[in-house]
Amino acid sequence: MTKPRENDIYSRNALFFSKKEMDTIKKARIAIAGVGGLGCVVAEILSRMGVGFLTLIDNGIVDMPDLGRQSLYEIEDIGLKKVDAAKDSLLKKTDTCTIKTAFFDIKADCPKDMLSEVDGVADCLDNYESRFTLEDCIGKNLFLVHGGVENDYGQVTTIIKGKTQKLSDIYSNMHSSNNRRIIAVSTPSVFVVGSLMAYEVVNNILGKPKLINKMLVVELADFSFFKIDLN
Repeated sequence: MTKPRENDIYSRNALFFSKKEMDTIKKARIAIAGVGGLGCVVAEILSRMGVGFLTLIDNGIVDMPDLGRQSLYEIEDIGLKKVDAAKDSLLKKTDTCTIKTAFFDIKADCPKDMLSEVDGVADCLDNYESRFTLEDCIGKNLFLVHGGVENDYGQVTTIIKGKTQKLSDIYSNMHSSNNRRIIAVSTPSVFVVGSLMAYEVVNNILGKPKLINKMLVVELADFSFFKIDLN
């Protein structure tokens, strides 16, 4: 039975989505790989929309530069594990979502056990080596919503094995030597692309993804939004 408190928190979403859709969202189990700029936005939106179970995966520690674009952290969190600080922050906002954390380096190993208990994954990672490892771990029944940002632009797409190109094919020119450089990122781009990722995760939860074999590209410099056909 739905708690009265949940009815209050998600009442505006319930005016937009049907009861069946809200029930589907509530039952969804989503893993968020990377709880940096994009991951914070995606996690917060999904928890505020009523997703019932989130797994946060990251091996990072909160530091000062994170505060400029990673919305779940505060000055008092510096030095803490990102997954722990993010969980505490999310539970203060709604406390209706079950949150599991994993202080884990995806680049070092395939997290098959963690992914076996979810319906889909949000790729909020910051390097392609980790993204390719994550993609290799995704089973055929899972969706992967990929997002990335650099400067004031970003991209979002849905990856499903057997239905779309692989990330490693789309980004075949990205090698490990390019992965660890520090890149410029504008704060607005993180929030815009993270919000679009979260919406596409919900689209996938409801069985109607919009970015299958399409890459949505956002350029905030001139407010351009366009789709690239990946077929």
